[in-house]
Amino acid sequence: MARLVMTGVTAASARGPAHRTNQDAYLARRRRGLDLLAVADGVGGGAAGEVASALALQTFAEALQREVARGRPLTAAAAAATFRATEKVQAAQDRLSSARQTMATTLTAVCLRNGEAVLAHVGDSRAYLWREGSLTVLSEDHSVAAEMARAGAPSAGHRALSVLTQAIGAPGLHPQVRPVTFQAGDVLLLCTDGVHKALPDASLAALLAGGEPAADAVRQAVVAGSRDDVTAVAAYLTLPRRDRFRSWILTAAALAAGASLALAGAWQDTFLGLSGGQVALFRGMRAQVAGIRLHHAQRVYATSADDLPPLYRELLAQGLPVRDEGHALRILQQIPRRAP
Repeated sequence: MARLVMTGVTAASARGPAHRTNQDAYLARRRRGLDLLAVADGVGGGAAGEVASALALQTFAEALQREVARGRPLTAAAAAATFRATEKVQAAQDRLSSARQTMATTLTAVCLRNGEAVLAHVGDSRAYLWREGSLTVLSEDHSVAAEMARAGAPSAGHRALSVLTQAIGAPGLHPQVRPVTFQAGDVLLLCTDGVHKALPDASLAALLAGGEPAADAVRQAVVAGSRDDVTAVAAYLTLPRRDRFRSWILTAAALAAGASLALAGAWQDTFLGLSGGQVALFRGMRAQVAGIRLHHAQRVYATSADDLPPLYRELLAQGLPVRDEGHALRILQQIPRRAP
């Protein structure tokens, strides 16, 4: 496969009317020659679903970068990163056992590096490829409905059709991790089930032929009556040009629900963290260079880290991605407090 890069990346997300919070997350970034596009759809009560999806994407991206830096082939690196993500979510679930909350998430990612391309997939979010007017689903749904369809079993009236058979954070993980072949001019769309269950393939194909496929997919899914959270991220695959090798990063933190953002060298995150023992909202990169922090506190809240369970203190110490200040406040309100 020729060496390709992701360009013209766009993303959009909106909370479903059936949910109190948006439990979807997405990530798209280029770092050190590695392009990554991913979505996740969290499952769990309270803030657990939002934490699971954000934690899985963050862990997957960081583990993938480490494995590639160690010289592992991209497919092996993606597989290792997928299992690391599920271990991290399982550990978080164990820490929340006293609250009896479910914590799991889907994860669908496409990675590009040095002429290699890999799909890593768990759950029922989807990866689509649009090529020369034809739409192909790259991923396999891990759900009761999909398993019954593949087995040729009738599913009409089955009560558990939407139940996942594979999820990040669930035991017995068997992810779909495989090489894929792309060519210049291909368009990728990754989306959660709130999108693909609301829109037929013909509609998605028409959207991918347009200029803002992610935003259009989310808008049309909402109009079509989707009750679920809806999230989509799209990218065009092109031959590299020198001016396209600037680092870029885009996360759900950079996007208010329902809006779209074209990637143009953006690198800032919005995340919840700790400042002087208090919970704070930060902007910038969750990193330091030569001892200099690349982020700053926009707002410091009255919530003390000492009042939070150990799991959430650990997540905040690492930086918990959020979409905006309103999203940050909703998560803060749902995090349980330690008993006095």
